Amino acid sequence: MSTYEVMLSLTRAAILGEKASLPEGLTVDWDELFEISAEQGTLAWVWDAVCSLPQKHLLSRLQAINWGLSAQEIWDTYQKQRQVLLQMIKVCQENHIQLLLLKGIGLSQLYPKPESRPCGDIDIYLFDDYEKGNKLFCEGSVSETDLHSEFHIDQVHIENHKLLIFPNTKTKKAVGQYVLNHIDDVILSKEGYYVLPHLPNLTYLLMHTLNHFNYKGGTKVIPIRNIIDLAVFIYKNQSELPTRETYQILRSLCLDKSFEMIVLLSERLLNVDLSQYHVGLVNTKDAEQIIKILLKEPCFHFEEDWPFLKKSYALWKRFYKLYPLTRYVPKKPKNGLFQFFIRRQFGLLLRGK
Repeated sequence: MSTYEVMLSLTRAAILGEKASLPEGLTVDWDELFEISAEQGTLAWVWDAVCSLPQKHLLSRLQAINWGLSAQEIWDTYQKQRQVLLQMIKVCQENHIQLLLLKGIGLSQLYPKPESRPCGDIDIYLFDDYEKGNKLFCEGSVSETDLHSEFHIDQVHIENHKLLIFPNTKTKKAVGQYVLNHIDDVILSKEGYYVLPHLPNLTYLLMHTLNHFNYKGGTKVIPIRNIIDLAVFIYKNQSELPTRETYQILRSLCLDKSFEMIVLLSERLLNVDLSQYHVGLVNTKDAEQIIKILLKEPCFHFEEDWPFLKKSYALWKRFYKLYPLTRYVPKKPKNGLFQFFIRRQFGLLLRGK
């Protein structure tokens, strides 16, 4: 049993609320497990499971202190973000603004211990009150992109979306329009924020996850925790995602193959039965190969001072290595690999830079 398999086993137990166990006589490299868990975004989940293991499996006192403090930092971050979210909800209610919570901290409610899900920032959509929200919430300067504005509240990073999805591909444009068509059907949570209906939310989360499958990125392709979010969402909402209707919508958005690929990954990661979503669009061997890529793929990083040919070789190598994964992603953005070479590399050369 490799360290990666130990990480998946312990993560699976924590997020499904099961008692963790490891094979008899297994020797675990706890330092390597810590590094892998931190890299894959599963550190707090693994620690939750480790704490429930029999005494014989427990790590050293120094390792336990280091792991416990790291997990506590994740829990503290969650509590701080939750307090900021509640403040924002109160301000929105006082100013008659609907706050739609996107992905992120809202998905933490799917887990037995919400605070163990690592949170990066808070993504919100305020419908027609985008500008009003910037003025109400911003404590300092606001930086804006074509997709959202960014600011901080009590050192918590907030992204206020003017667009749900940036429409730089045909598929993203279609998904964004589909979600907007169901924006009036948003669901009010008991905390006072709104969430997307299940099927539109699935398409949004799926598109967001696929957006991370990028052959040009540094370090890992995508942390396992991003796949786990989508896997848990599918697993816990099966009754709200009937197979026929789900595939009918996803097929119209060119996401049906991508969805089945995620389903197969979900079964592998969670060890659950999602066979109702098997329609034969994806080979199970591809899913196993993709798991290996997600867990062990080295980064083909290049330095800015590398010559053009060396940099090109690194990108092509990464592209072909990741092809089993990226071929399940819909049409790529316009700044693809070929355009990257032409527009960036040759463009810089022509400008004498």
